Amino acid sequence: MRDYNAEAQDVLDFLNYLTKRRYRNTIYIVARLKDGASVDDCRKVIWAKGYDDYFRENPKYLNPITLFRKLHWDNYYNESLEEEYAKEYTKCLPDILKRIEENK
Repeated sequence: MRDYNAEAQDVLDFLNYLTKRRYRNTIYIVARLKDGASVDDCRKVIWAKGYDDYFRENPKYLNPITLFRKLHWDNYYNESLEEEYAKEYTKCLPDILKRIEENK
């Protein structure tokens, strides 16, 4: 049986690491996981939105509520699959996960 709370915490750790924030609310992340998203899907969305010009100019929206709101999810997820984001994500992910683990 999936442990949605543990998976959501992994996603939140990734978001907090990249944004240098301390978000704690996982409700929206758990909801997307229960809808069928994977931890990797969630991380890809965070990664892609972190490079999005709008989110760079408005970093307050790079948060769990905005990123994982059901209304936005499909669009954000499909954008995260674009090649420009996918290559860099795949290249950088192992190092980022290692750093997150070291900071726990």
